[in-house]
Amino acid sequence: MDYQVIGISHHTAGIELREKLAVPESRIAEIYELLSPSEDREAMVLSTCNRVEITLHGYGEQAVTIATRALAAMAGIQAAEIEPHLRIFSGSEAVRHTYRVASGLDSMVLGEPQILG
Repeated sequence: MDYQVIGISHHTAGIELREKLAVPESRIAEIYELLSPSEDREAMVLSTCNRVEITLHGYGEQAVTIATRALAAMAGIQAAEIEPHLRIFSGSEAVRHTYRVASGLDSMVLGEPQILG
């Protein structure tokens, strides 16, 4: 299973960095262009006040590098500023994390329905 979730959240980064990395709706097309999804590579971006995560499928070993560079480019900062704060999940661990986020189990307020809402 070639799924990866790469990002930051309230668990790993302060509000200042999370605000820099936030992807507003007006820039969604821009980050997808940087991620270069194709017929054999899929990408999904999740950006809230408490997290910015990129879910990738089909990117293989390049996933972390591509996601980190895309986030840094969007924020106008160096990838090295983001790397110590990254959470990286792969395979079944990435799927489990996605379900935890969607169900509110990984939220600051347990059970918060923001993601599904």
